Amino acid sequence: MSEVIEVRVANVDVVVLDRSGKPITGLTKDDFQLFENGKPQPLTNFYEIRSQTLATSEPSPAAAAPSASEPSAEAKKRSVVIFFDSSSIAFFARNKAMDSIQRLMSTLVREGDDAMIVNWNRGLHVVQPFTADRGALQHGVEAMQKKIANQSQMQFDKMRVISDTGNNIRTSQTSAGRYSMQQAYDDSVMEWQNYATELRNQQSQLMTDVSSLFSVLAGSDRKKVFLFLAGELQESPGLDVLAQLNSTFEQNGFHVATAAQLQAKDVSISTQLRTLAESASADGVTMYMVDVGDRRIDDTGRMASDKSVEFLSDVNSIMSMGMLAETTGGAVLNGMMNFDNALRDVSRDLDSYYSLGYKPADGPKQRKIAVRVNRPGAKVRTREFYSLKSADEQISDAVVANVFHDGMTGDFAVSVTPGAAEAAEKDTYKVPVTITFPSDLTYLPEGEKMVGEYAVVFVTATSDGAMSPVTKQVHKVSFPAARASEVGTQPLQTTATLLVRKGTQSVSVAIVDRRGARSGYGKATFTAE
Repeated sequence: MSEVIEVRVANVDVVVLDRSGKPITGLTKDDFQLFENGKPQPLTNFYEIRSQTLATSEPSPAAAAPSASEPSAEAKKRSVVIFFDSSSIAFFARNKAMDSIQRLMSTLVREGDDAMIVNWNRGLHVVQPFTADRGALQHGVEAMQKKIANQSQMQFDKMRVISDTGNNIRTSQTSAGRYSMQQAYDDSVMEWQNYATELRNQQSQLMTDVSSLFSVLAGSDRKKVFLFLAGELQESPGLDVLAQLNSTFEQNGFHVATAAQLQAKDVSISTQLRTLAESASADGVTMYMVDVGDRRIDDTGRMASDKSVEFLSDVNSIMSMGMLAETTGGAVLNGMMNFDNALRDVSRDLDSYYSLGYKPADGPKQRKIAVRVNRPGAKVRTREFYSLKSADEQISDAVVANVFHDGMTGDFAVSVTPGAAEAAEKDTYKVPVTITFPSDLTYLPEGEKMVGEYAVVFVTATSDGAMSPVTKQVHKVSFPAARASEVGTQPLQTTATLLVRKGTQSVSVAIVDRRGARSGYGKATFTAE
């Protein structure tokens, strides 16, 4: 027996801009065409989100017509992940970016929205879990600003390889033939290969950690925004350093036989980047890539001497960032000149967009999405993929979202009451949990009995974002058909025992009526010690 669940409407958010980059407002349902895997789909839902103070393109004469449907209160809210890749951002750019986040927090996170602040520096650290408290968010940015070391590790490693390259060349030039320039080049390339392999591994871990944050957003009905601030995100990690290495040897009279692009092909992460982009798009997460790096200079302000290296470095990162943004309906924003303007561009998108809804037909899980608007010169930005998820996947997404966000609603209330923790083995604790919910499930006759089934789905999470696997238990309820009128007068209770590590944690629970299209959510926080 699997859950009965209604076919959900797929919502596709669309930003529409005119030729000058201003939002076009006042469009109607008839102005849009939505295609799934190349086939036109009828729109079942349509509404426009528009800030009253937004400067926009001139509306059409039909702009006074109301939207076809009004969004729910939850759909009007936003959940924002503010993600700093501190490993790649030079300290001077990092501080400017953080100052801008502080100044513009109220435009990114409005009343009723929530946001999470995450720092990545060769590992994931949740600086501030999801909260609607803008003061707490600003305090989190300030605390992070004080803790992060001045020089980015990526810049340090990069300059080490370039410095050693120069040393190898000078050693060859003064060795009276005992250390050839070919040997110096081979040694330099070997050091670069070790550096590039380690950098590729780090970038792979970065993408794994970013993908894990999508699961925190996927089950929410809110507008899902991922603000990614990075100094670089190279499709071929280390390509810029190899190009600089080759250029330095060429400048000293050594002929490099193979172009850097060919030498670096084995460290490409293009497949992982594409997988990350499609995962975000399928979960409805819009990625705004804020490029906060000036790849012409290092942390000391020294300029790269080769313009072709500068160009290659820029293209290597901008193409990756652009693919992530374009696939998810977001944008790449250059923050080096003015971080405030870059963040205002993000806020403008969030203040003016359309939501199109349609009911996906049966078929493959992942679908290609395209949207056209009947307005000459209009530029459309929207996600490129939608993932049709099973009932189990939808509930798993929702129970994960519930542990991190307040305000998750269901068809009925669920009460979660943790008991006293008991020490187990290997620094773990057993925590009993009592779950209470209404007994008026959907029951069907089986002989002389009425039988129903419910699933308990739960997950635990620590304050720094670490999660347990989502766990599911199925229970059957039966009673004599003659007593059917008594059902619903008393709630049902079930218990579970959690095995957790020491510290404060939250547990999120979903109760799913497996014979009806209903579910309820509850959560509780406890300390195991």
